[in-house]
Amino acid sequence: MIVDGYDIAGGGIITSAVADEKEGLRAEAQRRDFHWIKGGVSQEARAAKLGHRPALIMFVGKAGTGKHDYARAVEKALFDQGMSAYMLDGTNVLLGVDADLVWVGATQEELVRRFAEVGHLLLDAGHLVISTTNAIGLADFAAVQALIPDFPVLAVELHASKSTVSAADLQLRAKNPLMTSSAKCQTCFKDAKLSNP
Repeated sequence: MIVDGYDIAGGGIITSAVADEKEGLRAEAQRRDFHWIKGGVSQEARAAKLGHRPALIMFVGKAGTGKHDYARAVEKALFDQGMSAYMLDGTNVLLGVDADLVWVGATQEELVRRFAEVGHLLLDAGHLVISTTNAIGLADFAAVQALIPDFPVLAVELHASKSTVSAADLQLRAKNPLMTSSAKCQTCFKDAKLSNP
C-alpha cells in the first residue's frame, strides 16, 4: 500500500524479486559515499558559481567513428561558453590509474570501475566530464551509472549508419560536421537541465 499523507494513493503485490546485475556496484558506491569526506564547498554552491551542474557525457560507439574528435569539439565549445569542461579519455586512465592492470590481464569490470571512480572525482569537483573510450562501450554504461548515482550520466553514441537501436541519450552519425554535432550535444545538455537557469 502506498500512502500519501493520510490518503491511500495506490497499492500492489510484489510477486517476485528482480535480479539486479549491478547490485554489487551500487553497494560499493553506497559504501564509498557513506564514508566520503566532503570538502567545505557544497555541490549547490559549486554549481551556482560554475553556472552548471556536474555531469558525465560519455561518447560511445565503435572504434574509428571519430568519438575523440567529437568529444574534443564539445569540450572546447562548453569551455568557450565559460563552463568547467574536461575531457577524460579512457586511454589516459588506462595509461595512468590502470597501468598496473594492463600487465595482469585485468577484467573489463575493473577497468570500468576505475574509469567511473576517476570520473566521480572530477564530477565531485563540479566539472562537466566528457569521456570517450573504446574500452568502455554502451554495454558498460549501466555499470558507470551505478558507480556515480548522484550525477547525471548522458550517452552520446556515434555510429556509421543512419539508424541504430541503442538506448543512448543522443545518437549522431559519424559523418555529421563537428559543429553541427556539437550544437546537437549542447541542446541535449540543456534538455537534461545541466545549466543553471
